[in-house]
Amino acid sequence: MIPSSFLRTLFLGVVLAGTWLAPMTGAVAQQLAVVASAPAPMDPVLPWWERVKQPLAPEIETALAGVAEKVTPLRKKDLTDFMKAEQDWLVQTFQITDEAKLNALKTAADQAVEESIKPYPQKLTETHRNRLPSKEVAAAVAEIARWEPETLAWSRLVLGCTLPDELDVWKGAVKAALDPAQLATWEKRRTDAREGWDKQVKACITPWLNAGRMQGIAQVNARMDAMLPVMKLEADKATRLRETALKAVDQLCAEEEKRATEPMWFIAPARRQQFVETNPVFRAYVLDADPGTLPVWKELLAAVAGPDELARWDQHLADRKAKADKEIPGILKVSVDRVRSTWEKNLERDADQTLLALRLPKERLKTLEGVKRTVLERAEKRWNTLATEQLQKMEPSARDEIIKRGRGYYISLQNDDQPQNDTEWKKALEGLITPEERKQVEISNAERKVRREEQVGRLVLSELDRRLAFTSQQRVVLLPLVSKASLGDSRLFPTEPTEYGYDFQSQNFSTIAARVKEADLQPVLDESQLKAWKGLEKTQASEQQESSPKPVAKPDFGTRKPEPEDLEQMVSTFLYEKSLARQTNLMNAMVTAAEDAARVTGLAPDRMARLRTAARGAVEAAMDEWRPTVDSVVRGRLQGATVQDVGQRMTSIDSYYFNMYRSRKTEEYSVWQKALKAELSPEQFKKWEGEQKARQDFQNEAVAAFVLAEFDRKVLLNKEQSELLKPKLAAVIRDYQPDLSNYFSGSDGVPWYLQYYSMLIPVVGVTEKELKTIITPGQWDSWTKSNEYSNCMSYWGGIEQNHASRVRNK
Repeated sequence: MIPSSFLRTLFLGVVLAGTWLAPMTGAVAQQLAVVASAPAPMDPVLPWWERVKQPLAPEIETALAGVAEKVTPLRKKDLTDFMKAEQDWLVQTFQITDEAKLNALKTAADQAVEESIKPYPQKLTETHRNRLPSKEVAAAVAEIARWEPETLAWSRLVLGCTLPDELDVWKGAVKAALDPAQLATWEKRRTDAREGWDKQVKACITPWLNAGRMQGIAQVNARMDAMLPVMKLEADKATRLRETALKAVDQLCAEEEKRATEPMWFIAPARRQQFVETNPVFRAYVLDADPGTLPVWKELLAAVAGPDELARWDQHLADRKAKADKEIPGILKVSVDRVRSTWEKNLERDADQTLLALRLPKERLKTLEGVKRTVLERAEKRWNTLATEQLQKMEPSARDEIIKRGRGYYISLQNDDQPQNDTEWKKALEGLITPEERKQVEISNAERKVRREEQVGRLVLSELDRRLAFTSQQRVVLLPLVSKASLGDSRLFPTEPTEYGYDFQSQNFSTIAARVKEADLQPVLDESQLKAWKGLEKTQASEQQESSPKPVAKPDFGTRKPEPEDLEQMVSTFLYEKSLARQTNLMNAMVTAAEDAARVTGLAPDRMARLRTAARGAVEAAMDEWRPTVDSVVRGRLQGATVQDVGQRMTSIDSYYFNMYRSRKTEEYSVWQKALKAELSPEQFKKWEGEQKARQDFQNEAVAAFVLAEFDRKVLLNKEQSELLKPKLAAVIRDYQPDLSNYFSGSDGVPWYLQYYSMLIPVVGVTEKELKTIITPGQWDSWTKSNEYSNCMSYWGGIEQNHASRVRNK
């Protein structure tokens, strides 16, 4: 199987050598516009299975070799275990006791493993070349450092390797150890196993391959539709040309199928089912080569079309190019100033960050002006070249639409071509400060990294605490375990300064929790907490189901005419699924609360059982209020819907409309409140209240710490500044937490402090006077000129008003 990271940026029918270029219409043209903005692969001519053989920069190759060195022994152990299982099966099935045969089988198995694993390090290295998001050395090496060898050992597939049991050395030893009847039984077992695995492989590959084939057919048909009127081919020639195009697509698909199937046979049987169930490798593929480059197409094109017909096509291409050459400069003139302004801002940000770390005056930046102009001109030239190439390949009607809109045309450069990654610019930045100052920056960065590790650990633990309700003592033990597990999550440790676009999805925390070993959790958590810890992924999936719109499939009634009952059935099913998801999530929360009360107070089992019953009763009471209101709202929004469009309309109903109709919290219902008074003594209730307050304090502190960490990443605080700002942020969050939560109770269920547009709002809650006594003028300038600052200020007025109203109405 081809690894999932072979993200295909080429598509069927890319222009080559002029013979494949043709106008495209409709969806095909839209696909071109999307793909055109994607980063180009290493070599746009070669197919992926050839590109991976091209070495990258020496530093990248060294890092890849280091990964292969760690992964290979793990994969070898997997193969060794597999061959041991094969030997055991033979010995047990055929009662082999002959010492010579047993030794021969073991020797052959060992030799087969060695032979099988021999090409693996190099093939693994080749596979991972296409997994890298960038050829830029530092970024690629940093990405490689985050890979986990244990995962790669079995989940990454490679071309050019064979399982040990397929090698002649093993087959020969088995044949020598068995009699003909036994050999037939062994071969039948292998045949049956192969057929079963072939079916699973085909099930993985076929949907992807069919999608790629349909895409290819659509593209080549669009090109044929453009070429035939121009070339004025006779009917039989036109038919042959279309057949040629389809043969090119079929040949490409056959080659891709072969390449996709081969590496799936290097998975040991014990891993196969797990791989099929968990690996999404074939879910989002685009075929990676151009059928127009295949010999079958090029040869038949020349055989089908005569000299005059080919000449007409060449003239058409020349006329198109002349028209494009006149239009493109005007299109790009609209774009280039905006693109250059963005690049310049990025360069200035890089330089500002260097000075911020040392609290140096901005006068030093004057030395960079000449270099900045040079790298901007170089990037602009590269950008113009690429944008021009893409616009030239675009159909005239698409360019006409761009001209009509008047907003220009935009593409993204690869990382290597971005001005901030220009070698000359990086060298100039290095020369901006002295070696001694650079050493000081490194120390400051190391201190910041340590601070963030602690801040992130507290955040992750607080998110888990919200779902599992730890005691104060449990949090003390769990914090270092969770902090260590968090280090492997690059999403929580981004390296660049914030400038929009950083969301820390709460469902990622279940992935972090899964990294903590069960053996470390067992002495800390009770049975119910341990079970809930293991089920975090399922719980968060349920929360996501409630908070995110779920696509509703269009019904298929076959030949019969839809009835009014069909519409009612669809609406009822939709409401039932939403109701079930909400009920599940409320029940999880309330049962957790009941267990928390029992855990903290040492409640007797019979009292605990009654408390759990009351929790369920409170959920039912809440649902009894929620259902009719939501039913009315949803049906109101579906007025006039038909069976054909109701699915789309239900999908578009944002979960905001479900969340807003919740008159009070579940724990406020009388059935729960009465149960608490009946089952907990005043002393127990006071003890539990104290634990709840401690949990809330911990969560507020964790949120404040994370906001501080994000602000630190923005303006580069030192240790002293961080310590001075921490209590001020904590005070803002303590006072404004309800207002922030209510203001951003959005539809996606992600809390405000994990979303880029709201996570830094508490910083503007610290008064300007107070903040200026902590940060330098340079840091203040960097903060107040950022997108984040203007965004936060736009929200703060409304939040303050809500806060004042809430305080007055207490």
